[in-house]
Order: sequence, then structure tokens, then C-alpha cells
Amino acid sequence: RLIGLRFLAPARNKFIVSDHALKGISLMVRLSLVFASAVLFCLPLQAQEIPRPREGVINSSGSGQLKVVTYEVMNAQATVVMLPGGSWNIGSIDPTSGMLTGTNFFIRTIPMFLAQKFNVVTMHRPENVESLRDAVLRSGQQHGQDVISLLNYALNLGKPVWLLGTSMGAISALNAVTLEKETKVSGIVISSAVANKTSSVKAGALDFPLEEIRVPVYVSGHAKDECRSTPPATTR
Repeated sequence: RLIGLRFLAPARNKFIVSDHALKGISLMVRLSLVFASAVLFCLPLQAQEIPRPREGVINSSGSGQLKVVTYEVMNAQATVVMLPGGSWNIGSIDPTSGMLTGTNFFIRTIPMFLAQKFNVVTMHRPENVESLRDAVLRSGQQHGQDVISLLNYALNLGKPVWLLGTSMGAISALNAVTLEKETKVSGIVISSAVANKTSSVKAGALDFPLEEIRVPVYVSGHAKDECRSTPPATTR
């Protein structure tokens, strides 16, 4: 059973809906339905239905050069930037299927977004970063600038861009949008967010100034999430 809610950033203790937000709400609903389906079923597509990805390198003021992976579909309605959790190991591109070989749940849902006409952009973990299983690194300036660079790259595809983060990827998404005050992202979708500090996790999504976010945000979680870092209560 999923726990889901949509909210917009509050201003002066009231919830407001800007013109920009109104334009994105219908798209957010479609994105959230794909996202929920991915969580529940994680249904794969046949290999021939997956467009061949492009690999390239972009510059970042954070980690220097970033290796990006782009899946682009015809008549896309938007571009999603995938921010995985865990150590951020997305694997390599399978030469036969075109899919990334990473075992991360989020990466396995790429075909579902492509089928619903969403471009998908993600990046390999920077070479000078051993692991991103560290919430402090995820919430730092260097990583934030990397995600901002990835976002700016995705904007060049000419479609609205949404940040999608799961688990520690939620920290990555919120870090970027609070660092970049004039962000051009159309919205954020996060699932099973690492929200609170614990004895083993030294930063969380709730550490960010959420009141400063001025784009639509969709939050989802699982009522039976057994991960100690992402209990269902934090989604509620």
C-alpha cells in the first residue's frame, strides 16, 4: 500500500498555487501515476522498445566532469532526471538491451517512464567520489552543484524537467533546488525519502529550508517500508 500526497510550498503560512505550478499539476499527476506503478509492479519493457541511450560528458563546478546517460523518446512530454539512492551505482549500458545494468530499483524503472513519453537523464557517480551512501555528501555543496549541472543539461532537451529522487536521492533533489534559488525545474517527485537524522545517517531531507521551494512536489512512501532510514511516518 502506498502513502502518497502532493503539496506546494507554503508562503506566509498559507498554501499558494502559482501560474507556473498550475501548468505543472496535470503533468505531475501523470508522473506520479507512472512512479506509483513503478513502485508497485516494476514492469519491464521488451528490449526493442527501449531507445538507444547516449553517453556524454558535461562539466560541473562541483566534481569537475560528469558522465551522463540520456534516453530520448519521440514526442516526449517532459524530461525526468533520475537521482538514485544507495551508493549511486547505475552500472553500465547493456549492449543488447540498451538498459543500464545497475540493480538499483530506480534504474530498473526507466522503461516505464520511456513508455509514457518521458525522456530520462541520469549520471554515473563522479569518479572522484567513492560512494554517495553518505547523506552528508548528498547534502553538500559539491554534490548539489553536480545535480544542478545535470539539471541544466537536461533543460537543453527542450522539455519541462522534473527531478526524481528515491531514498537518499530525495536529499540530492532537495539540495539542488534549495541551492539554486532561481531553479528552472518544473517539479520534484521523491519516494521513501531519508528524512531525519539517525545514529548512522547524519543528514536528512527535513534539514533543508522546504519553505523556500516554489515548485510542485509529489511525495510517496510505502506503508510497509522496512528500511530504518525511511519509515512510513516520515512520508506522512
